[in-house]
Amino acid sequence: MSATEQEVREAIEGRKHLRDKLAEAFAEASLPVGEAAWHGGVDADEPFVEPAPEWDVLWWDIRPSQAVRLHQLVGEARDRALSRCQAIIVDELTAAGVQFAAEYPDAPRAREKVPA
Repeated sequence: MSATEQEVREAIEGRKHLRDKLAEAFAEASLPVGEAAWHGGVDADEPFVEPAPEWDVLWWDIRPSQAVRLHQLVGEARDRALSRCQAIIVDELTAAGVQFAAEYPDAPRAREKVPA
């Protein structure tokens, strides 16, 4: 029995940690832009440190008000990016699963036993 688009989509959307993994990737990618927000006022209790050259940040030692705004902008960008990325991943994997199901309608399903 071939998988339907709804079955494929539900199976992919049922993955509990997809958004968490995307958030981790976004956090890493956002460091050049967003790292200054943490050191410029959002976490103002931390002592000032010079950025290490390998951090490759764009801004540093910004005012607290700038850090708050930068933190807000990066957070908004994160929310938009995670939603878009998750939708693209689900759509593309659903299309792949549906195409496979159409090409191989008799392929054994995971819930079906394969004859020995």
